[in-house]
Amino acid sequence: IELEYHARCPVCRRNDMVQAITVIQRENTALSEAFAPPEKPVEANVPRELEKSEVVGGEQRNTNIVFVIIALLWLGALCNIPKYEHSTLSIFAILGGLGLLTWAYIKWHKYYASKIDNKYEHIAISRERDREETVKENERLIARWKSRMNIWKRLYYCRRDDCVFLPGEDACCSPQDIERYIEEIMTKSEPDEQ
Repeated sequence: IELEYHARCPVCRRNDMVQAITVIQRENTALSEAFAPPEKPVEANVPRELEKSEVVGGEQRNTNIVFVIIALLWLGALCNIPKYEHSTLSIFAILGGLGLLTWAYIKWHKYYASKIDNKYEHIAISRERDREETVKENERLIARWKSRMNIWKRLYYCRRDDCVFLPGEDACCSPQDIERYIEEIMTKSEPDEQ
C-alpha cells in the first residue's frame, strides 16, 4: 500500500514536500509571486447597436433648412407683387408655388429617405458583423482563460525538487515556466475535447 499516492512529484515520487500552488500563492511570499494565476484577458469593447439618427445626423436638418429658406424666399417674392394686380392671380401664384415646393419637398424627402435607409442598412450590417466577431473573440479569450485557470488551480509544487506539476502527468516544469507548462497541457488536451 502506498500512502503517498495523491499529488506525487513526478521526479522524487513523493508528496511529503508537495503543496498545492493555490495554497502557496495565498501565503504572500517571494515564492507565491512566481505562482500568480493566469492573467484575465481584457475583453475588447463590443460596438453598440447603431441608431438611425446617427446615420441621418445633421444631413436631414440641412435639407429641411434649405427647403424652409426656399419657401421663405418664395413668400417674400410674392409679397412684392404690386397691390393693383388681381388678387386671384396672387392667390394662385402663392398656392401654386407652395404646392410645387411641397411636392418637391416630398419627392426629395422620399429620395433622401431611401438613400438614408440604404446607408443605414449597409452600416448596420457592418456594425452587427463587427459586434458578432468581437463577442465571439471575447468568448474565445474568456474560455481559454478559464481553461488555463482550471489547470492552474490543479497544479502542485514540490519543494524538494523545485518543480511544478499536474498530478497524473509525467512532465513537470520549473516555477518560471508555468505559463509554458499550462500551454503544453492545454495543447495536449485539445484533441480530446473535439
